[in-house]
Amino acid sequence: LRPQAGWALDVSFADPDAEENWPRNLIVWRANLIGSSAKGHEYFLKHLLGAQDGVMQEGGAGNNCKEVKWHEHGPTGKLDLMVDINFRLNSTGAYSDIILPTATWYE
Repeated sequence: LRPQAGWALDVSFADPDAEENWPRNLIVWRANLIGSSAKGHEYFLKHLLGAQDGVMQEGGAGNNCKEVKWHEHGPTGKLDLMVDINFRLNSTGAYSDIILPTATWYE
């Protein structure tokens, strides 16, 4: 794979805050990603969903970042669509755009 003239080819995790590297769709299957499973719940709400959050402090200066490109202001609300496939109603379903039932032994 060779880059076109004038284009640089790099991996997406070298600059995760660049708009072309954002995840657009997220499908959660039988997990509570936004609730108790997410450590730093407020940052999930702010940066991934763009929802009202409880972030108390902004990030640091970023002087220690050597492998990842640092941006002064992190983007908010990266996702366009979030789908939750679950047989329990949890907090991930409350923030999802679509909730689908999953087949379990309950049926």
